[in-house]
Amino acid sequence: KGKTVSDDDNPLFNHKARYHFIDVPIAYTTEFVGKAGNKQYKWFVGLGPHISYLLKGTGTLETPTLHEFLIYEIDYDLTFNDANTQSSPDQINVPDANRIQLGLNITAGVVFEPVRYQKGMVMLRYKFGHSRYSRADSDVVLEQVSDYEESFRVRNQGFRLSLAYLFDL
Repeated sequence: KGKTVSDDDNPLFNHKARYHFIDVPIAYTTEFVGKAGNKQYKWFVGLGPHISYLLKGTGTLETPTLHEFLIYEIDYDLTFNDANTQSSPDQINVPDANRIQLGLNITAGVVFEPVRYQKGMVMLRYKFGHSRYSRADSDVVLEQVSDYEESFRVRNQGFRLSLAYLFDL
C-alpha cells in the first residue's frame, strides 16, 4: 500500500511512500444455489473484518527546501521508536505507532463445477480501512525538511479480484 503526493504548482515537490503489511481478510459468507441450463452453480456474499499489521515503510521525498541545499531527494525508512529516540537523517520516526489497522471487507463471488470434483471460483472483494498510523498528536517530519509534514491519517480502500481453480485429489 502507498501513496504518491505531488504539487502541480511546484514541480520541485514529489513524495512517494510504500507501506508493507501482513493482511488478514476475514469474511462470513452466505452461499446460494443457482442453475444455468442443466448446470448448477453457487454464488455467495460476505462481510467481515480486515486486519493488517504494518511491518515497515519506505519512501522518497523531494521538496524545495532540499533543493536549496543541493539535495534533490531523500530516500527514507520508517522507524517505530518512542518520541524521545533520536533517528538518523534518512528515517522518519513514527512515535506511538498504531501498527494494527482495522478495516471492513465486503465480498461477492461465484463458484462453478466444470467437471466433477473440480471447481472454479471468482471472487470480488472491497476493502475499506480507516485509521491512523500514529497515535501522536502531531504529524511526523524529517529533520532536514521544514516545508513538509507527513500525515499519518489514512483511509485505505481497494478492490481485489481473485480467481481460483480447485481440484480434489
